Amino acid sequence: MPPTDPPGPDSGPTDGSDTPPTSTEHESRLVRYAKRRPDPLRFLKRIAIAIIGGTVILVGVVMIVTPGPALVVIPAGLAILATEFIWARRLLKRVKRQAQRWTKRANRAPAAEAKPPDSDNGR
Repeated sequence: MPPTDPPGPDSGPTDGSDTPPTSTEHESRLVRYAKRRPDPLRFLKRIAIAIIGGTVILVGVVMIVTPGPALVVIPAGLAILATEFIWARRLLKRVKRQAQRWTKRANRAPAAEAKPPDSDNGR
């Protein structure tokens, strides 16, 4: 028996009938095939975003011990990573919630009232 090629997206029906596939059957096969096949451009994009976002986070971590806006740069790096990675998106949401809690707490705390200096000059 001669070898046969496996059915591809352009092949005819696989159920043994002689009718050609409908457009929706053909499209669904193409979609399944496209989902199976890795996209090299998407992979390169994910790597580029990982490198850029990771570098921004590392720069922010360095800014913790050196002068710089680390509290702005680290979430910015996390936002870059969140464009492609679910774990970074979840972590960014947690960071945002915590920042909102801190902001509410800081706004609720009574401001330290400055007492006017004594007018008796320390008597």
